[in-house]
Amino acid sequence: TRAAHGFGAHEPVRVIAALGPAPLDADAAADEIARELAQLGELACEGLAVEARDAAEFARAEALAAALEKRGITTPLAIEFSRGTFHDENPQLAGGGAVSSWNVPTRTLTRPVVTLRAGELPPRELAGAEWHLVADGDALARLLERALATGAEPAAISVSAALPTHAVRIVAAKLAALGHAHIPIVLRHSSDPFAGDEAALLAAATDLGAPLCDGLGDAVVLGGLGSLSRNVALAYRILQGARQRTSWTEFISCPSCGRTQFDLEEVTARIKARTAHLPGLKIAVMGCIVNGPGEMADADFGYVGSGAGRVNLYVGHECVLRNVPEGVAPERLVQLIRDQGRWQEPRT
Repeated sequence: TRAAHGFGAHEPVRVIAALGPAPLDADAAADEIARELAQLGELACEGLAVEARDAAEFARAEALAAALEKRGITTPLAIEFSRGTFHDENPQLAGGGAVSSWNVPTRTLTRPVVTLRAGELPPRELAGAEWHLVADGDALARLLERALATGAEPAAISVSAALPTHAVRIVAAKLAALGHAHIPIVLRHSSDPFAGDEAALLAAATDLGAPLCDGLGDAVVLGGLGSLSRNVALAYRILQGARQRTSWTEFISCPSCGRTQFDLEEVTARIKARTAHLPGLKIAVMGCIVNGPGEMADADFGYVGSGAGRVNLYVGHECVLRNVPEGVAPERLVQLIRDQGRWQEPRT
């Protein structure tokens, strides 16, 4: 479970936005990041990451960190570089002395990423880096075991594989078997920048959803969509679907059947219009009096058709109001939420 990986049982999965290569214009990039962060509202971007492929890009990444700090942006910035890429020009990085632990919430993290491929011998300098494993199946397990046998311990582990969900499960099982279950697992996904929201969500959820539902993954790193706020919002949608975070009102409904006594889509839209600003609340809208109560699962409140023009209202699985006229039922639901102390006024 996630409790064994990195941050503990009660720590949320960290959401990190990958910004790509360090920008040429640090001030312009910092202004854009500030605008994007302001658009997130209640959502938290808990980390930013830029790539530094050479000494010049590393200097630009440091300039971005300074520009963000000047604007009062305290979101940690990870400067990710490939160990060995520019050691001759930056000898202070060669021994890992400048590398902060993944778990330390410092302002700027200089974190090398070491790519390990199946069949390759691990490089000597592995400690303090994120190990990015490129392999699948048995080859992945052997690669990880060989790297750990060097005595080094990574700051975190991520995987690229043909079957990413299977690969993450292999990594988690191997870490547990070798006594390293505390090492954080990072789930990385880069979306197609030209994909629509639903296509991007489907692609990211395919890679990330199953491990998160398994309780695996300490951080989600998303990039590629061109917009920091879009990447973060996508991450939170996936985390909510996996029951790792609840950031918006969640509406649970079922397809219409012959027992449905009202227009399910129209009624759901009316209820959303009144309650969609209530983060963390789960509301079920069910048309069927027979199956609806059972299909509400873990909903906090339920709106279930009971007959022609009539609705039953639930708190959890308990029916508290029966045969409410459909015309007033949405407002009675709102009043019920108020009575339960779960209501808050929408922001203007």
